[in-house]
Amino acid sequence: MAAIGPGESLVLGLHKASFAVWVAAMSVHVLGHIPRVRRLAAGELRGNARGAPLRAGIVAAVVVSGAILAVATLPLVHPWVHWLHFAGAD
Repeated sequence: MAAIGPGESLVLGLHKASFAVWVAAMSVHVLGHIPRVRRLAAGELRGNARGAPLRAGIVAAVVVSGAILAVATLPLVHPWVHWLHFAGAD
């Protein structure tokens, strides 16, 4: 969406539809794992799960990388903000 910019109604519609499908699939996936989460999370938070420090480091690195990527791609938002303002959607 950032590459093609605003105004492409077919692509925008496909993007919205794919997001809805992703949310549904992700929800089913997460709900399917809930029974195991309490046990796994408790061991992870206590630090006595094998590999817990490595996983914590990887999660921290991914969060920092995501923040850097978000800031780096911030200029790509301008055309969308401009388009929404003039489309009367603000």
